[in-house]
Amino acid sequence: MKATTQEERHQIAQMIEQGMTSKEIGTRLGFSKKTIDKWRSRIRTSSVESKMGRPRLGPMGGSTASLRVKVKALRSEHPSWGGKMIGCELAELGHQPPSSTTIYRYIKQQGLIKGNEKHQTQAFFPKIQANAPHDVWQIDGQGNEQVNSLGTYSILNAKDVFSGVHVGVHPVYMKSERGHPTTRDYQAVFRHAAMTYGLPRQVQTDHASIFYDNHSKSPFPTSFFLWLVAMDVEPVFSRIHQPQDQGKVERSHQTMWAQIERSTPYKTHDQFFDYCQKRRAWLNEKFPSSPCGNQPPLTAYPNAIHSGQHYHPSLEHQKCSIDRVYDYLQKGLWWRKVSKDSTISIGGQVYYLKNAKPNAQASIQFRKSDASLLITIVNELCFKCKIKGLEIDDLIGQCDFPFPGVQLKLPLFES
Repeated sequence: MKATTQEERHQIAQMIEQGMTSKEIGTRLGFSKKTIDKWRSRIRTSSVESKMGRPRLGPMGGSTASLRVKVKALRSEHPSWGGKMIGCELAELGHQPPSSTTIYRYIKQQGLIKGNEKHQTQAFFPKIQANAPHDVWQIDGQGNEQVNSLGTYSILNAKDVFSGVHVGVHPVYMKSERGHPTTRDYQAVFRHAAMTYGLPRQVQTDHASIFYDNHSKSPFPTSFFLWLVAMDVEPVFSRIHQPQDQGKVERSHQTMWAQIERSTPYKTHDQFFDYCQKRRAWLNEKFPSSPCGNQPPLTAYPNAIHSGQHYHPSLEHQKCSIDRVYDYLQKGLWWRKVSKDSTISIGGQVYYLKNAKPNAQASIQFRKSDASLLITIVNELCFKCKIKGLEIDDLIGQCDFPFPGVQLKLPLFES
C-alpha cells in the first residue's frame, strides 16, 4: 500500500469535506480506494496523523534532558558545526551521543539551522517569433534625464518589433534624480499605445522589479505581469544580462531623446507630453527608416496602423478576465521561509500561519476552485488562505489617464 504524506492526508480530508467519494479521491491523488477508506475512517475520529513512523517524542526524544541541552549549547557556540562534529565533541566529553543524523534532525527542529530559500522559477509564456506587426512589443524605460525647466524625467518607450513602429512614448516626471517609474506609469504607456494601435499578442520586458520579482529565489508574478495576463496579452522576458534582446526599444531611447528640443523650454508637463506624441507620429509617418528600406515604418508596413484587437480604458473591466489569471497561477509553485512572527509574504501580501515554526520552509500552490493558497510546512502543517490583492480592480489600479488630447469617451468599434 502506497504511503501517504501529511500534505496528502490533509488533501484527502478536504476532498471528503467537499463530498467526493473514495474512488474519486483515489483516482485524483493516485491511491487505492482501500487507502482512502482507511483515512476516511481515521478522519471521523479527528485524526490525520499516521500511527507509523518515528515516535512522537521527536529526534533525541530518548536522550536525557542534559544531553539535549549540551547539544543546543554546542551548536549555539559553534554555528557551523553539524551533527557529526557535535557527536564527536560529545564523545570527547564522555557522553554517549546518538547518531549524527539524529543530532542534525534535533538541531534543525530547534531552529538552530538556517534553511536556505528554495529556488523555483516562474512559469513563463513561450516567446513567439515576430512575423507580423504587433506580434511583439518591447517596453522599457530610459534612465532619468533633465528636461529644461521641467526637472527630472524618465522617458518610457514602447516599440513594435516587426515593423519598427514607435507605438508609445510616455514622459514621467520624477520627484528626485534617483526616482523610478511605477507600475501605474508602465500601465499608462501601454494603455496609450493600445488605444492607438490595438493590443499586441505579447509584451517583452527586461527583469526590472516592475515586471519580475527579482528579490526572491521563488518569484511570484508582479501585478503588472498579471494585469497583462488578465488582458489576454502574454508577458515575456528578455534573457538576463542580454540587453540585445531588447535592442529595438533600447535604440528607440536614443531616437526619441534626440527629438526633444533642448533650446526651447517647455512651460508645462502637458506641453512636453504633447510634443513627444507629435514627434513619435512624425517618426512613424514621415521619417525614412533604414530597417524599413528608407521608408517611414507606417509606409513600409501600412497594416501596422492597428492590430485588430481594439482597446479602450472604458472597456478594461470588460476585457480583463480573472479566470485567465487563475489558470496561470495554478501552474505555479512557490517557496517561502516562515518569519519569526509565523508569517510569510508573497505577492506583496502577508499571511499568518498559526503555530508555524520560524525558518520553516513553506511550499505554496494556488487553487482556482476557491481562489485560495494552499500553504504546506513540509511534513508538518497545512494551511488554506484566501488569496489577497488579486481582484480585477487591484490589477487595473488607477486608470484616470491624465493625458492631454486623450478622449475617454466610449468608442464605437467596427464589427
